[in-house]
Amino acid sequence: MPAVDGTQVDLGSDDIAGNPIVIIFCPTFSEAVVDALKELIAAQPSFSAAGARLFAIAIDDPKAAGPPNIPFPVLLDRDGTIVGAFGADGREIPTTVVLRPNRHVMAILTSPASGQATEALAHVERLAMERQTVLMTHHPPVLIVPDVLSAQDCRDLVAIFETRGRTFIPPGPGIDYIGTDYKMRIPEHGRADRIDHWIVDKSTETLLHRRIEQRLLPEIAKAFQYRITRWERLRIGCYQGERGGRLHGHRDNVEPTPYRRFAISINLNLEQFRAASCAFPNLAISATVPRTARPSCSRRRSYTRRFT
Repeated sequence: MPAVDGTQVDLGSDDIAGNPIVIIFCPTFSEAVVDALKELIAAQPSFSAAGARLFAIAIDDPKAAGPPNIPFPVLLDRDGTIVGAFGADGREIPTTVVLRPNRHVMAILTSPASGQATEALAHVERLAMERQTVLMTHHPPVLIVPDVLSAQDCRDLVAIFETRGRTFIPPGPGIDYIGTDYKMRIPEHGRADRIDHWIVDKSTETLLHRRIEQRLLPEIAKAFQYRITRWERLRIGCYQGERGGRLHGHRDNVEPTPYRRFAISINLNLEQFRAASCAFPNLAISATVPRTARPSCSRRRSYTRRFT
């Protein structure tokens, strides 16, 4: 986008990549917008200390009505396309958007203008805590993507497991003619305590497809240069806890499913779950997995949303 000073700014460029980004959308330069900009300017040292980059996107040049000497780039969206895409047009107050380093939208803040800078800084400081530098040794071919599902999405899926699909069918590849969610015990690979809930309900399936397509598949494409075009029916897995943490291993791409390229697990009840590790015996690698993506080895029930 063009900046007020005439330069072109690409938010995906190398000198910006890897930083959280905070964007304040200024559809007008009303009193509320100007006040929000002043708060953001005052807080810029704190944002910089947390590694964030600040930008403003405006339809009009701020030189006429905006605060003077804005110390971060102001990008011009003359036709309002980008401002409208974030639902920030037609408002007398600003909209502030926080992007993760991978460009996922972390938060869209439409609260009173006087508090948006404080809210945005809280999100950025949380990101800074998550991004502690660690010394890496051997690393398995694993991609960890945060917040593919929201906390509410996870709670809803656990409730679906517990209240729907009471019909059990024998272990196997699954069926499509029942028309409703159903369950299946998964005895192979020593997983005697696992029950899978097969999702047939269209509203649940649509929600998960949307989340996966928007938040996960672009990350797979960036990391592995592979475009996902299809996946198997989605399942919610519940480990009942009888194994008490005893390990088991398995592969997802052996007969009769050698076509599989990726296996994906999304843990749903991390707030009730503590301590685990994930081992890759064929690679001689063991790793403690962050709380955002821990596998399940606990006497307490643990839930995952799984597909391959």
